[in-house]
This record gives sequence, structure tokens and C-alpha cells, in this order.
Amino acid sequence: MALPVKRSSTYTTPYNLTTPPITPTDLSGGIDTDVTLTLSNSPYLVSGNVGVAPGYTITIEPGVHIRFASSTLIVIRGHMEAVGTAAAPIVFTAADPASDDQRYWDGVHVADDLGGTATVQYAHISNATEGLACEYRSLDIYDTVF
Repeated sequence: MALPVKRSSTYTTPYNLTTPPITPTDLSGGIDTDVTLTLSNSPYLVSGNVGVAPGYTITIEPGVHIRFASSTLIVIRGHMEAVGTAAAPIVFTAADPASDDQRYWDGVHVADDLGGTATVQYAHISNATEGLACEYRSLDIYDTVF
């Protein structure tokens, strides 16, 4: 445990400038129950395609980072509630944007022809071939950067 260091008349706490790598929480397969992606378990790695079944909701908390392996996607047949804040946007991006092999992921597909709906607010979406996609009008997007 580091003790406070006295400098002049101000106390400061020293800290380690290097942050250890964070092991992402794996996300893949079918979701057939209501699920919340929490900030405390972030980042998430979509290692295989994800499908949210009809009648169920995936809720994504503000500040969550979701990284996608190459060519993976999330298909929403239920509902996705991804509402961040201006100070803590939700981030959807590639697992490794600097790598030629892992630079692009497919996107989040709202299958509104099968009842899927989504609300996305204060999100940053990058390195996707489609980003957010739907067939009709069941996708509400606000304050989002592509």
C-alpha cells in the first residue's frame, strides 16, 4: 500500500502509470434471457456471433466498451437498450483496429422484420462494415458518432 507523499503543503497519492491489460468478458452465442452488460465487467469481446431472442432485452450500461472479433455481429430479434451519456458513451469497435486481420466487424443488425427493436444513444461506433442496420423503422438513434 502506498502512503501519501508530502510535497510542499499538498498531499498526493502516488500511483502506477502503467495499467495492466484487462481481460475482456467473452460474449457469444444466443441470448434467451434478459441480460445487462455492466460497466464493471467491461470491456466485452464478441468472439462469435450473438443473437438476442424475441421477447428478451440486452441492456448496455453507459461507458461499456464492446469489441468485436473480425466478421462478427450481434443480431437483435428482441430489444437492445444501449443508452450511454455524453460523459460515458457506449463504444462498439473492432477487437484490434490496428491489425489488418481484426480491423473490421460486421455490425449490430436489428431484425425488425422478426420483431427486433433497438434504442441507441450516446454511442461511438467504429471499424464496422455496417455499424447499425435495420430493414424498416425499429431503430432509434440519438447523439451517436459513426
